Amino acid sequence: MLKRLLLIIFALMVVFLGAAFSVRNAHSVNFDYYLGNITTPLSIIMVVSLAIGVSLGILSTLSLIIRLKFKASSCERKFKRLEHNYHETTKSMREKDQEIKGLQSGLQQQNSLPNPDN
Repeated sequence: MLKRLLLIIFALMVVFLGAAFSVRNAHSVNFDYYLGNITTPLSIIMVVSLAIGVSLGILSTLSLIIRLKFKASSCERKFKRLEHNYHETTKSMREKDQEIKGLQSGLQQQNSLPNPDN
């Protein structure tokens, strides 16, 4: 609930600042690009430039993000495999321990019996 309220307040602040920015930079400028030129408000050119910059920044880090996500999923699979191996090993060790205890008790019983050769 609080998170949603903070998000709404942040969005309203961005809209307000955007409107104030647009009013302060409403004068028209001539924008020359390779294919032609246009006359448009300075605020529009600045917002489009910002959007292009943000898009290029996201694209430049996207490969790193994807590579790290694959590595994280690989590590998770390896961890699950190791965890499974650990549980199997401890189960096997418990079984072997029980087997050893059984053999030890059998030996103790054998040693406690009178020797028929005497």
